[in-house]
Amino acid sequence: METLKNSAQQGYELFIKLKNEHKLEEREFSSGDLLITQGQELRELYWIESGQFTVGHSARNGRFLSLGRYPAHNHLIGEIELHTGTKCQFDVCASQKTKVTVIPITFIIELMQNEPNISIWLCQSLSRHYQTTVEVTTNRILHPLIYNIAWDIEQRYLKNKPNINFTQGYKEAERFGCSERVYRRVVSELLSMGFVEKISNQLEVKDIDVLSEFLNN
Repeated sequence: METLKNSAQQGYELFIKLKNEHKLEEREFSSGDLLITQGQELRELYWIESGQFTVGHSARNGRFLSLGRYPAHNHLIGEIELHTGTKCQFDVCASQKTKVTVIPITFIIELMQNEPNISIWLCQSLSRHYQTTVEVTTNRILHPLIYNIAWDIEQRYLKNKPNINFTQGYKEAERFGCSERVYRRVVSELLSMGFVEKISNQLEVKDIDVLSEFLNN
């Protein structure tokens, strides 16, 4: 496993080196601009050195699921669609001014064919995305909403996941696939139980031991 990890790290460093050696196009997105749109056919990938973006999916019944707001540091967007040959599943929207490097599909395919370590790095990155998605999905399916909201707060407190939450209630409700009314009712329950407290319009852990015991039981 350590050998595979080292190969992935070497692939990442080689990708950065080769990317910088080529004069690739750069673009700037303002807050609110879409980088990719759900349903579009992927024609290029984006490399974000530093920025912030949100990810969301619209269902046919009109409901919207937000995966939250993510800080991006040396982050590649579009690698899943590249490997599967499918259209984009999500809207990816800049939530602050973000500069990206455009990675042509032909360029990255050539790198993958010529440099095995780059392929290993991309596969490892995809595997991490898969594990994270499965963890969130199984929690959403197998546990009630109050558990999922409490678990999300606990994981952010323990630094096991980035601060992807929003200050607006309706946006937080979209992260859990529910209405704002239902979200606020569950938050009121957590506040009354004494697990969390609201500070500067953010839900913060009040007693991590009590909260963790609630989740474990």
